[in-house]
Amino acid sequence: MSGRRPAEVYQELNETRETFRLLDEDLRRVHLGWPFKLQPNDEGVRVLEGLFYSSDKFQAAREHHQGKVTVYIDPDDLSFATAVFPRDPEPYRLALQTTVFADLTVSEFLELMTQYRRENPELTTLYEDRIAKVRLERQDQLKKIGVERRLPRSYVNVGEARKKAKSLFASSRLVTTHVPIDTVAPGTLATAISGPGILPLGGASLIDHEPAEPSSMPTIPTKNSKPKAENLPSETPVRLGRPAEKGELS
Repeated sequence: MSGRRPAEVYQELNETRETFRLLDEDLRRVHLGWPFKLQPNDEGVRVLEGLFYSSDKFQAAREHHQGKVTVYIDPDDLSFATAVFPRDPEPYRLALQTTVFADLTVSEFLELMTQYRRENPELTTLYEDRIAKVRLERQDQLKKIGVERRLPRSYVNVGEARKKAKSLFASSRLVTTHVPIDTVAPGTLATAISGPGILPLGGASLIDHEPAEPSSMPTIPTKNSKPKAENLPSETPVRLGRPAEKGELS
C-alpha cells in the first residue's frame, strides 16, 4: 500500500494492469441489493408500495411463468431493478415507470413522500407533477441547510423501508396527471400563471387571443388645392340695371 488509500491502489492497478472489471448491474443487485417477493401483473411489479417497475422482455416472460418473482433493487439508485423467475437463470432488468423517483435513494424516496404527505395526510390520489414540485422545493431547502445542521443518517435498512412505505402509500394510488382542455392542474388554481385554461387580464383582444392592432400616428388631412376653373365660352355679358339708351313713351 505504501501509505496510499485503497481507492488509489485500486485505480492504479485497474489503469496499468486492467485487473478489475466493472461488475454487472443485475449481478450486483442480485447479490447486494434488497430482495422482494412480488406478484407481477400487466403493469409490472410494485416495490415498496409506490415504485412501479416493468419492461417488455419481462412482460413476455411473465406469460410462461406463474407465481411470484423475486425483485432486487439497489437502495442507492432506484432507477432500475432486477427480476428473477423461479427456475429461470436469466435475470430481467426492469425500468422505473415513475420518473419523479428516478435517481433517488430509498431514504430520499421515503423522505420525499413524508414531506408530500405532511401537507395532505388523507389524500388518496397522488399526482406526479405535485410530487415533482415538492422534490424541487425539498432540494432547494437541503442546499440551504448544509452539513452543519446535523442532518439525519442518509440510509435506512430494509425493515424500516418496508414499514414506512406501507404507511405512506396505504389505500392510495399513484396516477399520471392529465389536464383537460381549458382547466388547470389539481391544486394549482391559485398559483398557476400560464396554461391552456388561463387567460391574461386585459382588453377584449387579449381575451380572444387576437393580436392587437398596430398603433399608428393620427393622419393629418392635407389641404387640397382648388380646382382650376375651366375656360368658359366668350359671350357678351348681360348688363343689369338701367338701359343704355333712352326711349320715349307712346
